[in-house]
Amino acid sequence: MARSTAILNPLSSTYCRFTSSKTSEPTLIPILLNNTLPSKLTYSLTSLHDPSSTREITIPVSKLIKPRKHHLPHHNPSSVQDASEEDDDLALAAQWSLVPTNPKVSSDKRHHPLPPSSSSLISSSNSNSANDNLLDLSDPFSSLSPSQSLYYLPITTPGHVELISMIDSEGHPIRIRRKRSTTSPTSSTAYESTLVTHCPQAGFDLRGQEQTQHRCLIDPSSFVEEESFPLGLTVKGNEPLRIKWYSRQGDQKTGFKKQESLEGIVGLGGDGKIEVPLNVSLSKPGRTSYFIEKVVDSSGNEVSYGGAGGGAPLLEGTESSRSVMVHRLPEVMFVGDCAKGDEVQLLHGKKQKLQIRMSGLQDEEQYEGQVGLRYTGVEGKGGWERQIEAKGRNVEVQVDQPGTYEIVGVKSQYCQGAVLVPNTCTLVLQPLPTLSTTFTPLHDLCSSPTGLLTTLHLTGVAPFSVSYTLTRLTGRPSSTHHTHRLSHSRDELKIEPGPGEWEVRFNQIEDRFYKKLDLRGLKGEFSKRIKVEEVAEARWREREKTVHSCEGGTVGVEVQLKVRRFRHDLCLWMAGLIESTIANRDLRPGLSNTRSWVRNLRLSKAFRNLLITSK
Repeated sequence: MARSTAILNPLSSTYCRFTSSKTSEPTLIPILLNNTLPSKLTYSLTSLHDPSSTREITIPVSKLIKPRKHHLPHHNPSSVQDASEEDDDLALAAQWSLVPTNPKVSSDKRHHPLPPSSSSLISSSNSNSANDNLLDLSDPFSSLSPSQSLYYLPITTPGHVELISMIDSEGHPIRIRRKRSTTSPTSSTAYESTLVTHCPQAGFDLRGQEQTQHRCLIDPSSFVEEESFPLGLTVKGNEPLRIKWYSRQGDQKTGFKKQESLEGIVGLGGDGKIEVPLNVSLSKPGRTSYFIEKVVDSSGNEVSYGGAGGGAPLLEGTESSRSVMVHRLPEVMFVGDCAKGDEVQLLHGKKQKLQIRMSGLQDEEQYEGQVGLRYTGVEGKGGWERQIEAKGRNVEVQVDQPGTYEIVGVKSQYCQGAVLVPNTCTLVLQPLPTLSTTFTPLHDLCSSPTGLLTTLHLTGVAPFSVSYTLTRLTGRPSSTHHTHRLSHSRDELKIEPGPGEWEVRFNQIEDRFYKKLDLRGLKGEFSKRIKVEEVAEARWREREKTVHSCEGGTVGVEVQLKVRRFRHDLCLWMAGLIESTIANRDLRPGLSNTRSWVRNLRLSKAFRNLLITSK
């Protein structure tokens, strides 16, 4: 008759439970039976921390867990050869022949899924119901032989578990198969027990920090020692431990992935938590995210965290991932007028706009920060230092005091930056332009006034512009506005308005910086009155006539003179043009009728006749 046998944990697996688990779901250890139906069993549980503390527990078969796909035993005498009662190892070898080989699962692999939810478990007492929610654990017991059956022993306390005895449904003892312990090869009585230990755990200890940390870029070419940033990767479990993690550059789902691992992790006692040294490079800008993939303890228990946070429980107070954002350093300098290398002119009563530009950052929203600005007054008198709020890459500061303005620092939302050249801007108060005038009357050849010669003296920065008004005071009053432009600080302006009484008044001046500066109320002579008499007029009677003359000879020409009141001093006017005398002295002032005389005058080569017309 075939022998009834049972073996606990036929694959020699180790199991683990989470210390911080809030569920009461048990750890399930398989029991493989052959040619029998159990009714009860007794097992021992030895404490992990105190090997001398062992207790035996007896439970009925109804407390065992039966999988969804189970097989009722068939007592087939030919299914198993009788094992040697003298050598348990040989009997165990025969027993192992009943366990099917699954190529997908290696016999030495000790990775176990998490315990199933309680809703997927039922006791063996309800196994007759075909619609029950039975546990479906397909590997490696999915195709047992007809003589074999599978049960699971639920364990809720970590420790060393040994199967002491089993009784079948008829009250007969079932032979317990055991394997020799590989940890005690010299002992003939040491058998292998099933270890249920605490599951290894891992996590990023944030220590009260945000899950995303912001750091500043370190220039690898500089001599500054690279900042060490601990990520706080922490593990706990049976040592030595092995942990595997990966990082992604940029996007947390699609960024470049780099896998890393560390083995042989041991601690120094204490609470069992071990911090894994993980250095973060700060020489490359951008976001790097770190994810824990799995942790394995010395017993081969492997806990997976699914990378992005799914999976097993973490160490209390930790996270499964964290990110480091390395920011570029901001740069700042003056632009606009301050960047031209010249002094910037500050006008009286006006404000000057200092233009500052930040650069070097990646995103527009990162330009929010502060710019340090220092002011020193003229000749070192007075000053201040302020932090200017920056809401974007361009910063404008309105100032109204001359002196030197210097950028002394810049800070973005996360990092201190560098100040570039030009970093200083000097404002010079530009004096107001001034005008001084000198009026000189203009006369004709007979000393009659014809207008004004105005000498202009200006101060300021060329080019200049002078605006004046010419007003007629007699007859029909009228005014005309004129603008005189000049490119230097001194000029002469000739004003000849014609007969009548006139006033010249200068109203405004401009230079390169000041526009339409009103002269009213300023000290200086800016207006002048002049009376212009009607003067004589002389012209050729025949302008287009060509006169020929031989050398030494004389020719006659006609000149027409017009005056309103013929004066005796007319000869003075003519003296500058011709050298002659008028023979007829009957030309008297005050003639009321127009009369004409033609007299022979002796002229030198040019004139022969003179036509004088008096009105």
